[in-house]
Amino acid sequence: MERIFLTTAALAALATFVSPAQQAVAHDDTQVARTGQTEIYDASGLNRDDGGLQKGVVWPVPRLKDTGKGTVKDRLTGLIWLKNANCGAGVTNWQGALNWVAELNANGSMNGQQCGDVSKGTGATATHEKDWRLPNRNELDSLLDLGTTFPALPAGHPFTDVQTNYWSSTTWAFASSYAFVVSLGYGIVALDQKTGSNSYNVTAVRGGSPPDIRTKYKFSYRFASGDVVTGSFTGTPAGNLITGLTDISVFINGVPFAGNGNLPNLGWIYNQQLPGNPGTAVASLDGTQNSFRFYELGFSAPIGKSFESYPYFGGPTTYASFWDAARFVFEGTGCSCSTAPYVPANWSVTVR
Repeated sequence: MERIFLTTAALAALATFVSPAQQAVAHDDTQVARTGQTEIYDASGLNRDDGGLQKGVVWPVPRLKDTGKGTVKDRLTGLIWLKNANCGAGVTNWQGALNWVAELNANGSMNGQQCGDVSKGTGATATHEKDWRLPNRNELDSLLDLGTTFPALPAGHPFTDVQTNYWSSTTWAFASSYAFVVSLGYGIVALDQKTGSNSYNVTAVRGGSPPDIRTKYKFSYRFASGDVVTGSFTGTPAGNLITGLTDISVFINGVPFAGNGNLPNLGWIYNQQLPGNPGTAVASLDGTQNSFRFYELGFSAPIGKSFESYPYFGGPTTYASFWDAARFVFEGTGCSCSTAPYVPANWSVTVR
């Protein structure tokens, strides 16, 4: 087994380390991703641990995408990684890792081994990019799926030849002769001296494009009447919210809306209809911040079907209702026709 933590000082420093996926939100508009852990270890049965709460931005599915050009795109962070996770076919010390990435930019190889990047250009003339870098600690740590080990990577990842421990470009400020090592095997962050026989594997990363985190969801709401509305949409996770809803499909008791997959998308606030442009409707993971109205194609009451849920006077969601030809079912506040309270717990959203 390779060394992971070598000194008492290293252990003390790592005890206070909080990864980007776990740190507290610094501002109201800042979001951090889920860790990937889903198993519950809280012995009390109250599900208060990470696996029970699963807080953070939902990962896109798939999380990691093979570009077909020798690279992998992380759709959560926007970072581009070498697909071959052991291009150098061996290990080296920290300075050697920096040199290997310089070689990658110059020749498309590490340690004399071609890495397979053909991202620049097309066809027979395609070649490697020249802005690769040794990833910093946070970039490497962002790859970890803390719900698994060996490798501690998201399910279905397309990387090849994944090794255990990788150098980061980040030096330990407490002792500059040490650098951070991220274990893609154990799913932890470590420290080791940069020189001597301390050698680890090397990968490389590029800045990439903005994150592609649009995700497919399925939803349902169960009315007290026994009626069930189900469906799906694609949206962008933002904490408790899912915005920019598209590809909308809805079913009332299993009967599909006409035009499913491309339903009109309307948002509501303070009882005023917003423009029906894509992105105005908002759904929420817990049902407390829904603001949408989904129409069947060609809907014009009393003909056709609709499903809506929004805050009648602003604030939290106050009702859910559906129209199905001659039937109108309303639960919540804002209408004398209400037959039951709106219950957020009866609303469910999960990743497809």
